[in-house]
Amino acid sequence: MLNDIRCFMAACHRCDERLRAMIDRYGPDTFRCYIEAAKDLAEQAVRRRIVDLPNGTYTAEEFAEHNGHTDALYPVRCTLTVSDDALRFDLTESAPQTDGFINVSAATTLGAVVSPLLITLLPDLPINQGTLRPIEVVTAPGTICDARMPAPMGAGHIETGFRIGKLVTRLLADLQAASDNAFVRDHVMAPWQDSWSASFFYAPDEEGRLCPSPT
Repeated sequence: MLNDIRCFMAACHRCDERLRAMIDRYGPDTFRCYIEAAKDLAEQAVRRRIVDLPNGTYTAEEFAEHNGHTDALYPVRCTLTVSDDALRFDLTESAPQTDGFINVSAATTLGAVVSPLLITLLPDLPINQGTLRPIEVVTAPGTICDARMPAPMGAGHIETGFRIGKLVTRLLADLQAASDNAFVRDHVMAPWQDSWSASFFYAPDEEGRLCPSPT
């Protein structure tokens, strides 16, 4: 584990050296100019891809099951609107936040929406801030998809977060299958089982005691 951490640190140091060398060579103004150009190009590419989807409004629903305290169903509802070259994901009609650990923040909801989008609709396009400009994710504060203090969120990313990803995958699959673009159709992905697996290994510690260590 320590060697893994050292590798991460070494990669960061190397990246810092290369970045500084590039800025020294071309100057900070040119560097900033190309950063903005990269964002603009990514945005244009994403908008061209969205145009290949049929316009309209589409809704799907999933349920988070059991919040750790109560055996109940908590609806996660997403309405996707395709407007020419922009996408709007509206999750405001999802369940109110609960006193269990299945809530997620608005930032986690954004990640859960964007991840399947990058995999299925935009797998060949660059990823930067410009990629997100044509994509709007709307949440309502105080809901399971935009929880506020003191709502717990310990397992939200693998509970509600997985449900959001599943919803977006399902919505995109229908839209991509109806596209006139063969590349878009070829990258349709069926919704996957929203589960999470973990492996546990047991071994004696330095003092000979048998202790579990999750990996």
